[in-house]
Amino acid sequence: GLEDNRRAQAGGNWTVTGQGEVLNYTLTAAFGRQHQGDESFGHVLGTDAQGATTLEQNSHSIGESHRNGLFMNGRLQLRFGPGHTLDLQPFANFGRNHGNSHTTLDQPIGRMPAAFALADTDSRSDSTMARLNGTWMRTLADGGRLQMRFGTSAARSSSLATRLEYGGEGALSRTKIDDSAIRDTTVDVNGKYSQLLADRHSMSLGWEMQQGRRSDRRTTTENGVPTLTDFGDTLEARTLRLAGWAQDEWEWTKNFSFYVGLRWEGIQTKSDTPGLDVRNRSSVVTPLGHMVWKLPDTARDQVRMSLTRSYRSPSTAQLIARPSISNLYADTSKPNQPTSPDSAGNAELKPELAWGLDVAFEHYLDAGGIISANLFGRKIDNLIRNVRAEEVVSWATVPRWVSRPQNIGGAVSAGLELEGKFRAQDLWDTEVPITLRANGSLLWSRVDGVPGPNNRIDQQPRYTANLGFDWPLRGTPLTLGSNVNYTPSFVIQQLDSQIYRQGAKRVIDAYALWRFGTSASARLSFANASARDYATGSTYLLDDGSQESRDTLARTYTTVTLRAELRF
Repeated sequence: GLEDNRRAQAGGNWTVTGQGEVLNYTLTAAFGRQHQGDESFGHVLGTDAQGATTLEQNSHSIGESHRNGLFMNGRLQLRFGPGHTLDLQPFANFGRNHGNSHTTLDQPIGRMPAAFALADTDSRSDSTMARLNGTWMRTLADGGRLQMRFGTSAARSSSLATRLEYGGEGALSRTKIDDSAIRDTTVDVNGKYSQLLADRHSMSLGWEMQQGRRSDRRTTTENGVPTLTDFGDTLEARTLRLAGWAQDEWEWTKNFSFYVGLRWEGIQTKSDTPGLDVRNRSSVVTPLGHMVWKLPDTARDQVRMSLTRSYRSPSTAQLIARPSISNLYADTSKPNQPTSPDSAGNAELKPELAWGLDVAFEHYLDAGGIISANLFGRKIDNLIRNVRAEEVVSWATVPRWVSRPQNIGGAVSAGLELEGKFRAQDLWDTEVPITLRANGSLLWSRVDGVPGPNNRIDQQPRYTANLGFDWPLRGTPLTLGSNVNYTPSFVIQQLDSQIYRQGAKRVIDAYALWRFGTSASARLSFANASARDYATGSTYLLDDGSQESRDTLARTYTTVTLRAELRF
């Protein structure tokens, strides 16, 4: 059972395992019924170049959602002989969601009439996904090994959202119905061949192929009239990803080992949808190297170093996203505002590329704990960021503010990550069996071409901290534990004209675990026990010296979970 903001919920799971000479298997099924609420407050303020207020909006949204879900997965391992196995991993899930929200908008200053005074939204969605993964492995007589992985998946989702907007007099002013359905299918196959060349020296070769197809049907009507008809009802997209790699692994001595490799990867995305014709192709060669040095005269202490060239291609949605019109400014015969832009994809996006260097030190304690430090640096090219700009667009008769992903140039980032897990007796003389865990990060970055002082990677705070403990009470079957996470407030200068703000986040979790022998246990958990409000905001500076700011305060809730586990 579970409670979230005084809304009762339920869930359960079942697991069965079996083992034989030829077949080992694990089957799991789980179900969940969730009922959640949310609430947020918004404030928009616009000023002209002289500081006079030109726009002020206050909004309040409250809603709830009901979700039912069923999840099933398994693992079957077949052994055909020594060094010859086949693993199959089926997975399926089914979900149904029903949500509604109520929003009020008060606009004391601005273009009249306001978009709406009240808005009610009712949404229903269903989703189904099934996937089968497999791994075939064969050890060869000459010290080689063949491995083949394959997978196929099919996913389908549909949603129907109805939004009713009312004017200041309570009369219905706008009805928007959004009906959509998405179908995704993917097939992926990859192979790996490893060969022992000499004592402590081996070579690996591999290839990968993944093909995907997406069909995205969407129809939107406003007051019974279809919108965005220039883009058709159905978006069809196809992706193909190919990769090949080679890697040389060498254990030079007992204390020093390394591997070096080279990888080529290419991806192609196509769409013939009217108004969204896309032909995007990109590829990259990425070398990598990794070494491990085990310090002499120590039990397991070691230093790790890695040099990598990573590659992140744009998603299909970023490339081909059908335009979406702002709810606050739905009348496309009139302009919208930078705080409420339309959104669309960008067929010209290039992949992000990054060089990375990591150096890590791991120290193992006598009682089984570990302390580690990792220093990293990244140099990024073609950084992707959503950019809001005023554009002449095909779906409006006047220029509109539109948010699109764009490559904005280069960036560099660096950081220090510290992590430790140890018993209290590792630090001081005590018999109390408390296990402590802590981690923290110091983060720094700079985006080229964006003025400082806060021109950092998007959503990156200056540091994070996490502290927790587990305390089994001696002489009792009870274990207590807690965890505290803190992220400080920060400001990001996203572009010359865009500033993002995020308030401090403090999250406290706690649990109590009671064991009834070896076959049963009960766990009472409190997630987000402090339940603090969460603040975010953004400011947009316009060319004429005016600006607009949007601030949002979202409520968070404590989730209480009681979980019982039985073993048969």
